[in-house]
Amino acid sequence: MTRKNEKIDIVRKLVIVSDIRSSTSLLEDLKATDNLDRWRNLLINLKDQLIDNGRPFGIEMYKFIGDGWILLAPPNIDKGNLFEFLGDFSRGFEIGLDSRILELLSRTPDSQGPTLRLIVPRAQLSSWNSSRLKLRASAP
Repeated sequence: MTRKNEKIDIVRKLVIVSDIRSSTSLLEDLKATDNLDRWRNLLINLKDQLIDNGRPFGIEMYKFIGDGWILLAPPNIDKGNLFEFLGDFSRGFEIGLDSRILELLSRTPDSQGPTLRLIVPRAQLSSWNSSRLKLRASAP
């Protein structure tokens, strides 16, 4: 929005927030060995994966937030497709971490991997079985 006379559009979306656990520890370790390019490349690959895999389901990238993303999904997205997308993202991170990062670390953090939060509008939550919305995606 740039002008006072612009129309305000209100849209309903599911919000997916991701961040990477232990990213500060990973970054500090990679910086000490002059390997920050590996982290940058991992983030670029994950961004591309999110865009490519999200497109068929109508999932859009909204914003990068330092060590994760805010994504927007249509409120009527099929739950199976949504959780398939989130699982693929988690696996993509795990593969990238294993193949590009872990070998360079002096110490592996106890906890690493994406933390994923799904923000569902109240009106929609009742149509989903909220007790089944528990998703924990983590790399070993």
